[in-house]
Parts: sequence; structure tokens; C-alpha cells
Amino acid sequence: MIHSERGYAPRIYPEGGSGDNFQINRAQSIAPTATPSYIVIKELGRDGKVKSIRQSVEVTNRLTQYEEGELDLYRALANKPTADKLDLTDFAPSLFGITAFLKDDKGNFKGSIWYPGQRLTALSIEIGDPKAMVTRSFDFSGDDVQVLQTNNGYLIELKKIVESGETPTTEITIGAGDYANYPEPVEDPNNTGKYILRVVRTR
Repeated sequence: MIHSERGYAPRIYPEGGSGDNFQINRAQSIAPTATPSYIVIKELGRDGKVKSIRQSVEVTNRLTQYEEGELDLYRALANKPTADKLDLTDFAPSLFGITAFLKDDKGNFKGSIWYPGQRLTALSIEIGDPKAMVTRSFDFSGDDVQVLQTNNGYLIELKKIVESGETPTTEITIGAGDYANYPEPVEDPNNTGKYILRVVRTR
């Protein structure tokens, strides 16, 4: 089960490579931003707009984090859990998901927010002054954000390694074998008889 050890702390897990899910410590916020559906064109010396240009709406999310660790989060973002160094090109093919608990004002658990199928689009480091806390910012975008609630409030991650030469049919039985201690799956309330929200294959 993917959850934070303290409060809201989100976790990141790989969708395009190996590695385990990883807690993002000192995270400050995950905030969505969206480009407008149109741009108003104006010009100097002329009142009002010249015209409006429609464009596709793009939604991105920004994770801000106070400096923590060395390469841990960067490795997770690049799907390279054991790398000693990383180049910017390492982030291009990576795919990851982020999830975090949602709580009310009293600290009661309300559900989870889930960002599946994300790719890193930008990163930056801000240093206000020599004594200031270093702030990292990571912009990412991908599939639509989902809110998991009530009986479906937790995101459950299952992994299965299929060795070369195994039969084409692979079965995972929750509650038995390697998955004996996992919570019982809950039916998707929007799709009768469906339990799995996402399947990712990595080679």
C-alpha cells in the first residue's frame, strides 16, 4: 500500500522503469496550473484587442520541495534508482506517478490524490540568499488527476516480475502467495465488476 509516514508527505513510484516507491520528504505543495484556452492579441497604439487565438488547454502540476537528500528524488523522477549521476536527457523517457493522502482540518483521512502517468517537463532550484533554504521546483504533466475516496481511498501498488520464457498468461491473486498481506481489492464505483485502475508493463 502506498501511503505517507507523516501527514501529507507524497510518494512517487516508477511507471517507466525499475525501483520502489519513494517518499518525498519536505514537500511543500503540489499545485496545478493551466494555460488559457485562448490568447488575446493587443498592440501598442490601438485600443482593445486585435483578435483572439484559440489554443489547446494544457494542465501541469508543480511540486515544490525544500532541499532534501542528494540524488534520491532525481533518481526517482528519472526511473534510475541506482544512478550515480544523471543528465537532463535521462528524464525525457521516464514515466512516474505521485500519490498523497488527503486529510480534513482535524487531520482525519479523507482519501488520496493520484497523479498517474506523469512526465517531468521542467525543474528549477531557487536560492534566495546564502543563508536561505534551497527550494526545488518540479513541473510535471500527464494523465488526469484522480481523487480516491471512501472504500477506494487508498492506492494499492502490486508488482510482478515475469521472467523470460514464462507462459504468456500471468496471474496475480491478491490475498495469496506474495500478495497475501495486501488489502482486499474494492470494486471501482464507476465501473461495475472492475477493480484495476491501471496496468503498466516495463521491459
